[in-house]
Amino acid sequence: MFLIDQISYYQPGIFGIQRRSSASSTFLDSILVGYNYIGVGRDDGKVKGENSAIFYNSKKFKVSVEKYAVLSDSKDCKYPSDHLPVFIKKINS
Repeated sequence: MFLIDQISYYQPGIFGIQRRSSASSTFLDSILVGYNYIGVGRDDGKVKGENSAIFYNSKKFKVSVEKYAVLSDSKDCKYPSDHLPVFIKKINS
């Protein structure tokens, strides 16, 4: 797979992936040994739905603070999919 080959060759300290599905999450997590990520699913704020993950080399970096924000006009919105139309549901990590 091109992406895995590029990561293996360049060994970046940090990289991002957009619109990652649950299936690709499981696959990437099993292949990318030595990398952890931050990011949450848009449907439940945990693992359900697409997410945009920031991967980092866990030997070089550690997460000191992890926060997420939902962009919505409603104060009651917990997850991006609560009030946003389908075509603009996105996560910014």
